[in-house]
Amino acid sequence: MNRSILSIICMISLSALLGCSNPGLPRGELVGKLTTKGEPLNGGLITVRPIDIKGNSEDVSTEIGDGGEFRFVGLPSGEYQVQIATAYLNKILRPGGITAGKPQGSEKGTGKITKEKHPQVATMYETFATSKLKVTVHEGITKFDYDCK
Repeated sequence: MNRSILSIICMISLSALLGCSNPGLPRGELVGKLTTKGEPLNGGLITVRPIDIKGNSEDVSTEIGDGGEFRFVGLPSGEYQVQIATAYLNKILRPGGITAGKPQGSEKGTGKITKEKHPQVATMYETFATSKLKVTVHEGITKFDYDCK
């Protein structure tokens, strides 16, 4: 009985490690830097959506780090549509972060909340319905630097 349970646990763990997408497809990394009008996007979310890649139909997202840099690892090779979301940053981020829904930064002695301005991309990049950005991921490393003017 214990052997059966162990076998089932091993099978579930192996499935989780391999993922649900087609393991036979070559995989690659997508790395790059996003800017707007030459200034790095310091924050935001970049999401890729597979276009006709057999066995892979899920969107995958990663954060845009300092200097506008991002990295996806283990993407099946093929063409992807790209969405870049930054508008939400100017609505929720405040210096010092947010705790329990309350901003943690304020101007000294005034009680006024300070708001850091984050560069935003044009609204056309914010949704898949309007973004026309595409990238083809190859086996190995694919570089995707883009200025969202």
